[in-house]
Amino acid sequence: MEALPGFDPFPTPRPAATWVHFRLRAEDAGNRPLPRSRLAPVISPSKPSKALAPVDSPPAKTESADAKTLAERRGVDPAVLEEQAGQQTEAKPARQLSEPPQVQPETRAASSSAAREIGGNCIGFRLRLLDRVVARIYDDALRAHELRRTQLDLLAALQRFGPASPAQLIRILGLEKSSLSRNLRRLIKRDFVAELPGADRRCHLLDLTEDGHRQLSSALPDWQRAQTEVEQLLGDESGEAIRRMARHYWQSTSQAEESAR
Repeated sequence: MEALPGFDPFPTPRPAATWVHFRLRAEDAGNRPLPRSRLAPVISPSKPSKALAPVDSPPAKTESADAKTLAERRGVDPAVLEEQAGQQTEAKPARQLSEPPQVQPETRAASSSAAREIGGNCIGFRLRLLDRVVARIYDDALRAHELRRTQLDLLAALQRFGPASPAQLIRILGLEKSSLSRNLRRLIKRDFVAELPGADRRCHLLDLTEDGHRQLSSALPDWQRAQTEVEQLLGDESGEAIRRMARHYWQSTSQAEESAR
């Protein structure tokens, strides 16, 4: 078969044009930027490329290879490292319980008498039990206002005695310093209580804001409902007895403070 003129049946392979450089034409050698159409592509012989692994799928490492690499890095035997890892993953043994204690009969009899005396007559235990029940009643009634009983007591105390210092509120309400600080932070954050400058830089005063006065008035009906429920729970005589005890406590505290001055 006669070959066509100018046709090469076995052409020489041309290098792949993977590295493309753009060379400026001679007449455009200035510093001004050129449009893409004025750039002339120049194809250079390709460089051997390396097969790249996908970025999102790195070669997986086996657990044994990781353990061996870590052992070589620490300079220890891989077998020792695997043994330590196995010991760490083992479940801890259950807490060992002791045998029933051996108590002398006379010792048990004496403690039994003390337990009956404390459990049957302790005023502190009964007041703590009643306080939990009563606090739950007030807190449930004030939940619609996002208030707790102690916070409502603070609003009422500031309305009667404010502006007042934190130390005065502690004496009036009988609160711990941490409890006062925690509840005051919530009232200040809700803009019910304002912090005012005191007589010197070492102390500050607290007073109700406009929103604090409104909150106190709006919570009164729900407080009255809780008050009625508590009085029905305790009875009229018990409720009046608690008020007498509180008045006696405040009078005794005031007299002790005046004597100390």
